[in-house]
Amino acid sequence: MEGGDPNPDASRSILGNHPASFTPDYSKSTTKSAGDVASAEFKAKGDAINAKAAEKAAEAAKVEAEQRANSEKKVHEDIAELKKAEPKTLHEKEANAEKLKKLEDKAAANQEAHTKEAVAGAVSVKADADVTLLKTKNKK
Repeated sequence: MEGGDPNPDASRSILGNHPASFTPDYSKSTTKSAGDVASAEFKAKGDAINAKAAEKAAEAAKVEAEQRANSEKKVHEDIAELKKAEPKTLHEKEANAEKLKKLEDKAAANQEAHTKEAVAGAVSVKADADVTLLKTKNKK
């Protein structure tokens, strides 16, 4: 019989990790085709491209955060400078008051944006924790 035991009476215990039977399992293929190799290469190249894109995005986010921090620092410095200033004419006082109001509004908007980001981040973390908790409950 093709694919059967060549010596059914012989013991295979001297072989390490011997199969229970030499009957072939046609549902599993142990050979690699050119398509399998190409698919693995394609996946590896895609992962490398995605890693580079993620690295660039992280760098851009870092630069943007640094620019935002510098901008906020500049706004606070300008507010402090305008508060210290002692204008001599009424026109200068009004101009300083208008600039101060604009800068304080900008600082408040920045603070509001930070608060929204923090809340969104907290909700995201909570959602992730809920999913993890649900997964662990389902395993039991």
